Amino acid sequence: MPTSSPAWSADRARPEPSGAGAPRPDRYYATRLRQLAHLELDEAEAGALWREVGQHRWELQHRLGRDVGQRVALLDYVTNIRPQLEDPQIIDGPALQHIERLAVVDALTGLLNRGYFDTQLAREVERCRRYGATGSLLLLDLDRFKPVNDRYGHEAGDEVLRRVGAVILEHVRAPDIPCRFGGDEFAVLLPDTSREEARLVGERIRVAIETAFACTPVQGRFVAVTASVGVATTPEGSSTETSLFQRADTALYDAKRGRRDRLGDDRAPRPGVLPLR
Repeated sequence: MPTSSPAWSADRARPEPSGAGAPRPDRYYATRLRQLAHLELDEAEAGALWREVGQHRWELQHRLGRDVGQRVALLDYVTNIRPQLEDPQIIDGPALQHIERLAVVDALTGLLNRGYFDTQLAREVERCRRYGATGSLLLLDLDRFKPVNDRYGHEAGDEVLRRVGAVILEHVRAPDIPCRFGGDEFAVLLPDTSREEARLVGERIRVAIETAFACTPVQGRFVAVTASVGVATTPEGSSTETSLFQRADTALYDAKRGRRDRLGDDRAPRPGVLPLR
C-alpha cells in the first residue's frame, strides 16, 4: 500500500479560520471535531485524531476507488478503527450547513459579517486583476444614527439596523455580497458591475432606506433614517483590496459632507478637508 497521503490530507488542507464564530487557530481541530462529531478533545489529541482520519480517508479511497469525504472517514474511524472514543455523533448535512452559516452571517441583520466580507473582497480584487474584470464596492453609513439609540433606546436602534439589512437584501443580486461591516456601517461588493451600474444600485438602496422609515414607524414612532453611500470601482486605479476600500471610504466621507443622505463617487472632485462621521 502507498505510504504517502494525497494533497487533501489534514495538515496540508487546513483552511485559515475567518469571520465571527470561526474556530480559533489554537483550537482548530478540537472545534472541528466538536462540530462534526460532538467529541470533546484537547487540541493536541484532536490534531492527532484529525491526521489519523485523514490517513484513513486516503486508505478508503485507495481501496474503494473514490473519495468518501472527511465526515464518512471520521465516522468509520471512530466507529470501527478506534471505538474507544465515546459517543461520536456525526452531524448531518443541514445541521452542518447551519453551523457554517452562523460563522459567516451577522445575527442581527442577516447580512454577511465582516470576516467573510474581508475574504471575499480580497478574492474579488484578485479576480478582477487576473482576468481584467470590473467590480464595484458600495460603503453605506447611516446618518446621525447615535441619536436614535440615545433617544429611543437600543431596541429601536436594533430594529433600524434589521430593517436596513432587509432593504439592502431587496436590492442586491445573488452574486453580490452584502455585509454589515460594523455598527451602523454596511458594505456591498458587486462583482462584474461597472461604476454606472454600482451608482444606480447605491442610489436605489439610499432612496429605499429613506422611504422605508418615512412610511413605517419604529416601535410606534416615526424615525427619520437616511444613509450616505460611497462608490469605488476596480481595476480603475486600484490594485489591492485596501486601495479599493480606501477609495470607497473617501467617497463615503465626501457624501457625508454638509447635508449627507447622498451618494459619493471616488471620481468626483473632493474638497481638501473631510469631516469626521
